Amino acid sequence: MNKIFNIVYHILQKTSIILGISYERVNILFYFILLPYFGLLLINLIISNCFLLFSIILYFIFNREEFYTYLFNKCVIFLEYFGNYKKSSVIFCVFLPIFIFIILIFMKFYN
Repeated sequence: MNKIFNIVYHILQKTSIILGISYERVNILFYFILLPYFGLLLINLIISNCFLLFSIILYFIFNREEFYTYLFNKCVIFLEYFGNYKKSSVIFCVFLPIFIFIILIFMKFYN
């Protein structure tokens, strides 16, 4: 779990440096904006036209740094509640999204 956490952490850290924005912002953009957006995009392929509202919301919150910091801190509190921050991060932020995407892809192509 520590190895997966460190790999993801370093990818997000390097991405924040490349983009010139905070680590917290990159983290929230990835887990709360991009991942759900692509999930909705997959659902859109199954159902159709359900990610338009999310796109509009994305437009309005994209440049609010205080939003990202606040949400990141709340996520840290949530993940620390389970005892082991790194283990919880890997389960909720890596394994769970992969599992959900596998289900969505399965639904799209094998339904």
